[in-house]
Amino acid sequence: MNVKEMIKNFFESLSYLFGSYKPPILLPGAMIVKPKIKPKLLMNADIEKICGKFSYTEKSGGYIEIEKSWVENNIVVVTLPLIGPIRCHKKAEEMLRKIFEEIKSTCPESVNIRDTKTIGGCWVPRHILFNPKRALSIHAFGVAFDINPSTNAYNTKGDLNPKIVEIFEHHGWYWGGNFSTRDDMHFQLGIFF
Repeated sequence: MNVKEMIKNFFESLSYLFGSYKPPILLPGAMIVKPKIKPKLLMNADIEKICGKFSYTEKSGGYIEIEKSWVENNIVVVTLPLIGPIRCHKKAEEMLRKIFEEIKSTCPESVNIRDTKTIGGCWVPRHILFNPKRALSIHAFGVAFDINPSTNAYNTKGDLNPKIVEIFEHHGWYWGGNFSTRDDMHFQLGIFF
């Protein structure tokens, strides 16, 4: 990839976060084209720059309570195809809607809807692995999503359909299956470089 393509991909990733970039619309049965490059992982400091920083208080079990004003200004309810209503960051709303439209049109049978709605999901104000000694989870910002957690447990090779991974990556989301300790259920906002 040359420098010009890298710069174009970088700005498309940024503009996608802020609503001006529209990925291609796929018709049912259309082939999904893998991105030329995979999204890169964003660290918490990068996520804070995109989503906004917040104050919080510790709760039991690794949960946190985020300041009310940040929640009111940033967390929205979006109804996703297959899944139904979820809470996420407003900057992830349109991306998640498009991701789940594609999943619905290409591989809806690959999502365990009940498992994803009751155990998985998106906005969960907490620390990584519910451990208060660890950093905040990207779920606390509402820009992470867990799919089929019962069969894709942390630190195991799960059974997630590769098409789901391709769809999320196509929209700039980083897959937890690429972490040094696998987390196959997990996707989080990434960026193309």
